[in-house]
Amino acid sequence: MVMKKFGKIIALLLCVMASLSVIACGGGNGSSVGDSVKDDAGKIGKRGEKGTLSLNVYAAGYGTDWITSAVSLFLQDNAGVKYYLEASPLALSAVKTQLENGNCKDDVILVSAADYESYVAKGYIEDLTDVYQSVIPDSGKKVEEVIDANVMADKVINGKKYGIPWQDNPPSGLIYNKKMFERYGWTIPETMDEFWTLCDKIAEDTEGSVAPLTFGGADGNGYLYTNFPQWLSECYGADGMKEFFRLGSPEVYSVQQEGRAKVYSTLARLTKGKTSKGTDITLDGSVGATAITAQSNFINGRAAMIVGGTYFPTEMVDYIKIKNFDAGYMPMPHINADKKSIDGSKDTSNVLFSADNGVFAIPASAANKDLAKQFLIHMLTEKSYSSFVKATHGLLRPLKGVKVNTDGFDAFTLAAFNGFYHDDKAERVYAVTPNKVLEKDILAVFFAYEGGFFNRIAGAESYEAAKSIAEGCTANEISCVLKKWDANKNEWKI
Repeated sequence: MVMKKFGKIIALLLCVMASLSVIACGGGNGSSVGDSVKDDAGKIGKRGEKGTLSLNVYAAGYGTDWITSAVSLFLQDNAGVKYYLEASPLALSAVKTQLENGNCKDDVILVSAADYESYVAKGYIEDLTDVYQSVIPDSGKKVEEVIDANVMADKVINGKKYGIPWQDNPPSGLIYNKKMFERYGWTIPETMDEFWTLCDKIAEDTEGSVAPLTFGGADGNGYLYTNFPQWLSECYGADGMKEFFRLGSPEVYSVQQEGRAKVYSTLARLTKGKTSKGTDITLDGSVGATAITAQSNFINGRAAMIVGGTYFPTEMVDYIKIKNFDAGYMPMPHINADKKSIDGSKDTSNVLFSADNGVFAIPASAANKDLAKQFLIHMLTEKSYSSFVKATHGLLRPLKGVKVNTDGFDAFTLAAFNGFYHDDKAERVYAVTPNKVLEKDILAVFFAYEGGFFNRIAGAESYEAAKSIAEGCTANEISCVLKKWDANKNEWKI
């Protein structure tokens, strides 16, 4: 469940990432899915033996189809290879134990962004720099040409790379009730102004019996957190956000004051605001609802939309079938009506913030390192990447120039795929900084400090109270940042 929260980064996001991101090394804590690779049951080998590709991956909201498909396609192109595959939502607890004990028998694992540097420093994972110079079989391109360099910017250690990015972690979108939208003729909003108008229409057309929105607030409001950096990226553009993450001076933080204030105010209205009919925009009880409860309320027609991601169809597949429910996907509407930066100077309609969600890695103890490298390269082929996007209902990896064959995509998957700005013109923003001290201190404020404010906003007793909290957020944050900068500037040597 936590995998889908999209947080994957610093302080708050690092905490989310630690559970969201992947993790895996062998351990017997998970469920073997070896027999789920289609048509390849006879190729199951023994973990850790030569000629058997052993994989252990984190499995939760997105299920296991994405990895079983990748393995099946690899086996089709590599005669004589056997495999062992294990997937578990409990892999996090096994990772460090297995690696530290030196008995990790897997060839491919998933490593969280939070653990990456530590594993490199301790010699737990293999140098994959040569993989980046390798050629992808179907395109003739080198691996380094197709992996977005921005996502690896802070993962080059002593000139070497030790992982292949697993997935992009875009902000939450909105899942909507397609039958309800078709019945009433509601249109998909592209901006928050259009969203507020839609909320009024929902209240009017249903006479207040259906709330416009719900979300799983009991899960730390993580679904809302992820909209903060996305909306801020829309306010300042990719270049403005990259300059911020360079963190060259305290002023770079205060420059964002206007945008941050707008984001907080928007969240106050989203969680505690009223429609023109006086009904709540967000379903009563959402703040205390688990993700599953919120999703159930949504499927049962109590809300027209829910904050969520592409994990929704996989996570709720059985319930959806029972209810004969048809869900659609839309990106979170742009915070600015003109889809430009807050000063009007830049078109930011194609800017996407994505958190760093860990990497595929090869343990130093792996028995089949060359085979593992071949597999990681094979996952960058068009057919393998297309199967990944299809299996995850539109989720992307941080790749450029790798085509996706959308044949067989259902409407939900295609909408999510298109909504994540899949073309190479997309301006992607990743929270990476060259200064690791600043990352732990200032970026902790950037994310975690907001966490406190988000919880206070969402938990406010009234819209007026939520607005008041929102109005005080930015000034308090900036004050906190400036104090940190003052107290640590000598140590930081800036």
